[in-house]
Amino acid sequence: MSLKGCLNRYTCRTCGQAIVTRDVDDGTTPFTLDCLATEDCDGTMYSAMYRGVEGAPTFVWRKPTKAEYKASSAAMRQHFDMGGLDIFPIQ
Repeated sequence: MSLKGCLNRYTCRTCGQAIVTRDVDDGTTPFTLDCLATEDCDGTMYSAMYRGVEGAPTFVWRKPTKAEYKASSAAMRQHFDMGGLDIFPIQ
């Protein structure tokens, strides 16, 4: 099942804020993230599992460019090689 184009929400259990994401490419996304909703929050955000998500996305999940891939850590390159996506803010 492709989730390309689908929205997801990640909510932080520390600050209570949320972000909405859109999958631009097919691939794997994580269930949890470090908080991206509130500056200086050290909480963890949890996925809504693509259920009941509405609103405008502020981040996208996509494959890295060649330059982004090359600049990534070995662990992230392995994640990408296994079909994983990375998160980027919408400009």
